[in-house]
Amino acid sequence: MNTAALREQIQKARQTENQTGRLKRQLEAKLPHLHSAIQLPDANREEALTSFVTAYIDEVPDMLDAANEVAREAGIESQIKPVLRIAEQYFIQPPGGWTACWAKPIWHTALSKRSTTCTSSTSASH
Repeated sequence: MNTAALREQIQKARQTENQTGRLKRQLEAKLPHLHSAIQLPDANREEALTSFVTAYIDEVPDMLDAANEVAREAGIESQIKPVLRIAEQYFIQPPGGWTACWAKPIWHTALSKRSTTCTSSTSASH
């Protein structure tokens, strides 16, 4: 597993987010459409959601490493490795690219009641 590349992508995405605030704006736009099971505090809803999503993203490389380790210890690494590689590649280079919507692969389907598409980095609308 090359989770070092994934960690590097996450670090770059964090730097981009610090400069642009794109993720925070996208999450703020999703607040009215959150699944009913998601409960946020009344105060600082945007901040709570942003903190949760970024913490979740930070855990992805560790989760992939842990899954790989468990598979190796269980003697099923050869069966699991292809699945983990697909997951790893999905997070390293998601559809649309990280610059288009750096967190979409992780948070999009879990948080949204309806399907939307992130805009590309070259799009006039943000």
